[in-house]
Amino acid sequence: MACPPVLRARRRHCSASDQWHPHIFVPAVGLSQARRTALAAHGFGGNVLLLQNVLNASIAQLRVAPKTIGGSADRTYEEGLKTIFDTINNQNIFAV
Repeated sequence: MACPPVLRARRRHCSASDQWHPHIFVPAVGLSQARRTALAAHGFGGNVLLLQNVLNASIAQLRVAPKTIGGSADRTYEEGLKTIFDTINNQNIFAV
């Protein structure tokens, strides 16, 4: 992803180390405690998540459990990931 406008405004050139990687501010998502617990069990326990890690985890989860049923641990985890994506589409939850 290209450098954010803030960095472009400060300098004329952005180096490869200045690449901006979007992060998600988890408290803004509004996850239930069960979904936060399921995400934490899969390594997403912090308040700020790298979007690419969430995308990678979603793809991996779909490969492992493409069809889940309600009431399972996989389903709760998938619903947590889905809630993150729903919130991305409907609100600004990115941390800079």
